[in-house]
Amino acid sequence: MDLREIILLVSYVNRHPGITLKELSKRFNRSVGEIRKTLELASLCGLPDYTPFDLIDVDFEGERVYVRFADYLSRPVSLSLSEALAILWGAKILAKGHFSFTRPLEKAVDKIKRAISSELAAEAERLASRREIVLDEEESIMEAINKCIEGNIAAEMEYHSLARDELTRRIVEPYTIVVQRGRCYLIAFCRLREEFRRFLVNRIRSFSPTGEKFERKPFDVEKFLTSYSPEEVEVKIYYAEPAARFVRERVSKERREDKEDGGAIVRLGYGSYKRIIREWVLPFKQHAKIISPAELREQFLTELQKIKEKYEETA
Repeated sequence: MDLREIILLVSYVNRHPGITLKELSKRFNRSVGEIRKTLELASLCGLPDYTPFDLIDVDFEGERVYVRFADYLSRPVSLSLSEALAILWGAKILAKGHFSFTRPLEKAVDKIKRAISSELAAEAERLASRREIVLDEEESIMEAINKCIEGNIAAEMEYHSLARDELTRRIVEPYTIVVQRGRCYLIAFCRLREEFRRFLVNRIRSFSPTGEKFERKPFDVEKFLTSYSPEEVEVKIYYAEPAARFVRERVSKERREDKEDGGAIVRLGYGSYKRIIREWVLPFKQHAKIISPAELREQFLTELQKIKEKYEETA
């Protein structure tokens, strides 16, 4: 599990004391063994001299698990004057845009202003006024998305799918924006596919509000994020020795099938054809073979034929 998933898991157990490992396994789509191992690892997060249970206390009672945080983690964060000024300055700049988090941001700013002197608050205002925001294309799209989220307004979206390498137009009902692994995603109900989807913001080519109001459907964002794989296709690749030894170190047993001949079949979920080829096929040369899907095999063979023809032209 990556850091985001670990934080999500630990926080979830803290909010649901006594939840069973089987329940967590189902919710996070991970094996019971991996869930237990991850929670045991989280308990090792500490302070100098880095002893276990300093920050996170994890208890297992049979199949049930409990997570408690150190008392001081629940205390309000104390800001230095320079940190408070930086936040006020940044908030002032963000206020010039139109974002769904504007109201919570204003409340946070008011609390900070009450905690510092009026002179410092005025200085932050002065510094912010010396900076002007110029929205680039992606920021303009983000602003439009946030307006639609806030007003429950449907939008026509032009989206580039890397998995199919095509541009599609669709009507979406935007629900929220999330950040995962450093990437910004729009969570929306897609009327084209008639289901909730996750869209990478920097692949949205245009986003135009239709003016149509929509009624929000019951929707659990947290559950959706732990189970959804956007536009991903399961890819199976066979690796012969010596490549198999390398992939065994990189891929967990849950996503790998070791063969009697020393090779291994690996199951990967990716939305990007180019990334699969670049990272999981080409580096292993003749020792890697795409098993499925058939479309990916055909696409790869077509690309190889084009490369072969290019070399023959210059021969």
